[in-house]
Amino acid sequence: MKTIICPNCGAENSQSKKCEYCGTMLKCVNTTDSASRTKKTSAEEFAEKVAKYKEVYGFNGGVSVVVSTSELEGVINENGDLIIPLSTYHINNYGGRLLVDESSKGCKIYDASGNILVEANRITYIGNGDFLLEHKKGGKQLIYDINNQIIPISLPDNVRIYNNSRFFRDFSSLGDGYYVIEDDDGKQGIGTCCNVVLQCKYIIDHNEYWKLHNDFPNLITVGDNSHGTGIYDLKAHKFILSPHYSIYFGDEKYYNGKLCVIESLFSRKCGIFDLIKQTIIVETKYKRITLEKNGKCKAVKGSLFGDNEITIQL
Repeated sequence: MKTIICPNCGAENSQSKKCEYCGTMLKCVNTTDSASRTKKTSAEEFAEKVAKYKEVYGFNGGVSVVVSTSELEGVINENGDLIIPLSTYHINNYGGRLLVDESSKGCKIYDASGNILVEANRITYIGNGDFLLEHKKGGKQLIYDINNQIIPISLPDNVRIYNNSRFFRDFSSLGDGYYVIEDDDGKQGIGTCCNVVLQCKYIIDHNEYWKLHNDFPNLITVGDNSHGTGIYDLKAHKFILSPHYSIYFGDEKYYNGKLCVIESLFSRKCGIFDLIKQTIIVETKYKRITLEKNGKCKAVKGSLFGDNEITIQL
């Protein structure tokens, strides 16, 4: 209903010439719609919609997973509207692509509008925007990539894309179409969807891999049966450091984004490996070596008379 606002007392009046409360003349004043004056803003409406949820995980790709007070999971868009209804199924959001694990019914990936993109018996996010699709029938594997394309896998019969989803960072996609692969004996290597690049006789060290991979996307740490670790160049298809070392990435004393501290498992020598030049630039029999901020390294050698410390210019 149209109302007139009194300019003197602010009261709402029905259409008349005088304010019904203070008597002020109301001619030549603007009318307004009381319904529009009480209409909620979009922010208020959104807050009201999401207030009923126990958790809103945060928006990524225009959608967010929500959890109800009864521990059911669903997905809302940026208007607060459910695009995937609440259920007992577990949901993960990967940049607007929503992986829904429906338990015995299998898994589905939805887009940010709630449309099903792909489904399989098992779907695992394996990093770099890639998902691994697995079907019970024949144990078939497929890659569902970042461009929403299905890529067939044609590796040898005893080799498959590595899939261990128990660990959050145990991703098998290495980027640029390379993947960690695994044979029937549990040995790991590196391959594409159709070729074996590094034979399955190693262990891919995921814990050390991520810090190195952030600075050098083409490099990956690879271990062997002697419990040593090497560095493999994905582009060159070769080891730049043989897998006979211990490599330290703990903090800036051992890794500074260019240099890393290494120790040979055979000679027990410590050294510094230059990841850009791809060569060992310092090697010493001293028992401990650390990087310093001034372009030097510090080496410590133990003896009967105490530790002997030297500084080496890099």
